[in-house]
Amino acid sequence: MVATLKPEMQVAVATYLKTATGSERRSTTQVKVSAEVAATDAHGTVAHPDTGTEVPFDALTGERRAIALAENVTTGTDERLKRQENHIQTSIQQSNSTGKGGWKDWCVKMPNSG
Repeated sequence: MVATLKPEMQVAVATYLKTATGSERRSTTQVKVSAEVAATDAHGTVAHPDTGTEVPFDALTGERRAIALAENVTTGTDERLKRQENHIQTSIQQSNSTGKGGWKDWCVKMPNSG
């Protein structure tokens, strides 16, 4: 997915990933989510770095465009990764349930149901 991004977006994704992870090794999820955020920004609106008002991403140029892109990739990626982690934790808690619908309960009950 990163390869399909414009060069400025690839730089924003790479910069975010290096800063966020502190290393050259990144998870596939981190790369994918960051690239998705950058691609979404390119087709939507962003907060103007000077005014904070929403403007089309394509309306920004030069340094303002780079600032907005970097900020949105950082914020958007962090938010998506947190939501994903919350979803994973919720799934784990449900799977460890006490008989109220976790996947273990379903699997164990299925053979006896028929």
